Amino acid sequence: MVALQIGLIRALSVAGYHHFTYLVISTALLGFGASGTLLSLVRRRALGGFNRWAFAALLLCAVSIAWTYRIAASLPLDVQYLLYSIRQVGWLALYLLLLFVPFCAGGFLIGLILTRFTEKVGVLYALNLGASGFGGVGGVLLTFVVQPERLPGALSVCAAAALLIWLFAFPPDRHAPVSLVVIAIALAAVGAALIFPPPMFMDQYKAQAHAIRLEEQGDARLLAAQTGPRGQIDVYDAPSIHYTLFASPLAPLPPDQLAVFTDGNLAGTIFQINSPEQAPILTSLPQSLPYRLLDRPDVLILGETSGVNVWLALEYGARSVTVVQADPALVRLLRGELGGLDGGVLDRPEVTVVITEPRLFLEQTTERFDLVHVAAAEGMPASAGGLASLREDYLLTVEGVSLAIARLKPSGLLSVTRGLQSPPRDNVRLFALLREAVDRAGGNPAGQLLQARNYLAATTIASVDPIEDERLACFHAGTEDLLMDSDYFPGITPDDFTSRNLLPPNSGLGSYYYQAAQAVLGSASARAEFLNQWIYDLRPPSDDKPYFHSFFKLKSLPHLLETYGDRWFQRVELGFAVVLVTLVLVLVLGVILVLVPVLVLRCRSSGLGTGVPATRGRRLGQRRRFPLWAVVHFTFIGLGFMFLEMLFIQRLTRFLGDPIFATAAVLTSILVFAGAGSISQSRIRRSPIFRIVAGSTTVVVLSLLYAVALDSILGLAVQAGVAARFVIAVVALVPISFFLGWQFPAGIAELDRMDDRLIPIAWASNGVASVVAAPLAVLVAMTGGFGLVAGIAGGCYGVVAVVALIRSAG
Repeated sequence: MVALQIGLIRALSVAGYHHFTYLVISTALLGFGASGTLLSLVRRRALGGFNRWAFAALLLCAVSIAWTYRIAASLPLDVQYLLYSIRQVGWLALYLLLLFVPFCAGGFLIGLILTRFTEKVGVLYALNLGASGFGGVGGVLLTFVVQPERLPGALSVCAAAALLIWLFAFPPDRHAPVSLVVIAIALAAVGAALIFPPPMFMDQYKAQAHAIRLEEQGDARLLAAQTGPRGQIDVYDAPSIHYTLFASPLAPLPPDQLAVFTDGNLAGTIFQINSPEQAPILTSLPQSLPYRLLDRPDVLILGETSGVNVWLALEYGARSVTVVQADPALVRLLRGELGGLDGGVLDRPEVTVVITEPRLFLEQTTERFDLVHVAAAEGMPASAGGLASLREDYLLTVEGVSLAIARLKPSGLLSVTRGLQSPPRDNVRLFALLREAVDRAGGNPAGQLLQARNYLAATTIASVDPIEDERLACFHAGTEDLLMDSDYFPGITPDDFTSRNLLPPNSGLGSYYYQAAQAVLGSASARAEFLNQWIYDLRPPSDDKPYFHSFFKLKSLPHLLETYGDRWFQRVELGFAVVLVTLVLVLVLGVILVLVPVLVLRCRSSGLGTGVPATRGRRLGQRRRFPLWAVVHFTFIGLGFMFLEMLFIQRLTRFLGDPIFATAAVLTSILVFAGAGSISQSRIRRSPIFRIVAGSTTVVVLSLLYAVALDSILGLAVQAGVAARFVIAVVALVPISFFLGWQFPAGIAELDRMDDRLIPIAWASNGVASVVAAPLAVLVAMTGGFGLVAGIAGGCYGVVAVVALIRSAG
């Protein structure tokens, strides 16, 4: 079940524009919660026919793991139209329900086994938790050898193995031919899913989808492919695909090139050359502007994917080039299978390749450079339809850019080139971000920033020192040669405006970029007023809220509706909206599938609405009373637990450099050690209320400590390798994970003392809260930051402790 979550995260990364971790976790919890509700509804019958019910659940689990993702991915779902078409909302609901099936079946099986063998629950629970922890690690290991679209189906092997073990332990009746036929069909379905792998499911608007269509027509050829936890890499040779890399329309044609895709997104192009002289287009790129201001620089290129920016550095006489790339599979591909096609650019004597996350490299290195070229930020921002806003980017934060500036030599430069958008947002935020970082370093932003653009992209430059006249003259010469217009340089006036690339407004007041630069560099009040009035959220991101690509501003919706009419949704950053729609959907599904059945069961069992008096229970006076304490207790446990889980996933993403590694580490640590905390309850000879108060108070204190000190503690191990950092991350979460396992069993024990028929309501309340908490935590992080997520999580456990004390006093 845990490995399936990892597999779905990778599959969704390729199929869409984001890994949707929150969606996978929420769907899994929905399945587990609904399985508990189902078990409470059929408990007596399921225990009476244990072998039959358990076998049916296992059968459904194996078949659904093999086929539900394949069926779901084939639905005509287009998340970019969720705000426009109610039909798409319906498809999303069906998509979630399909993914929900294996988790519900698996959860039902586990719950039924634990209910049936209560005398051995300790051993069984420990085995289940240990396997869950291994599932997190095993799921990551599987991503090294299995392509993303095949991962969910491949994991059906685990369920099929369990099915065969079950058949060995509980052989079916040979005189029941129907059972044998069903078993044969189920195993055949699993085998078919493995023998006939699914096609690569991918959003039709992703860049690689176009290459796949060309390949089907015979106009493109897949040259190489590599898979791994950091991404599915595919390299195509397609003569009709060529990118000019933001060059001016008068630039020479680019050389023959190969397209490199990572998880379906264009990562870069490989120039098939042996020297920079064979690509004269290099001198026409806006990325060349900072090189024109330096003489034989030592260059650091962060996030280079294809070698083109290395050729650019060599074209301008770089003494040394340090390339930082997080994905070792991509580097192996460029140096190995494709090494003869790109001129061996990464193996040249001037070039050093470092395989690590760019932000981690900045934290680890003590080297200094003349130029930090942030290649990871290059691209056309509109390509993901705003769904990139869900992606955390710890390089493009105030802290990340400040680290990059700190790695510059005297008079060194930091440069970022990014595509233009209308209305402007990315490059305006970049300018504000560099202003904040320069200011934090003690500089004078007005004298240390430059920005120029052509008709496709803008290049924004920050200098570690004030820009001198000689360098400024080189900047003017470079913009003229590159047919770029200057939007900011120290001392710019309206007389300096050029009109090589016309952008609105054409009122003589300069472009929007010029006006934005003036406001950003103005007084604090002028800057605040500008950021407040702009149609998008342009505030510089921080490590607490590392969503550089998120520009959604709720109060701008009326203006967008008025200005763009029925096409307003095309101007909205969809990431935030998709999370919001998902939150509503999972809430509705959670109530329908988890809460309502339990409430109906409760009413029937207590005789409410039937005229039949209740005849069972611990105390008659409590049978008809609505279990407010139980609902509050288990709801806030669900919210707090999931808020902490999502918080740790995001925090460890920066430390481990990948959301897949972070998710696996968090699930492994929390599942194993929260389970250990849960098991330890039987050894603590104190009342359930005492255990609830003690455990919740400890979680609140640890939450505060983690919020203050976790990043600093992990920073001590930033030099370690990935495997070592993974182990450190798991160990770092052990203390709080252990105490997170206290509240649920203690609450169940208290309910068992009161009236055991309240347990299904408690289970349902916790399930619905957990399902809602995953997308809600993402929304809170995007709007208020991770600090607010931590505060709410701690507050939830504070409420649990206070409510327990009130109950004790009552």
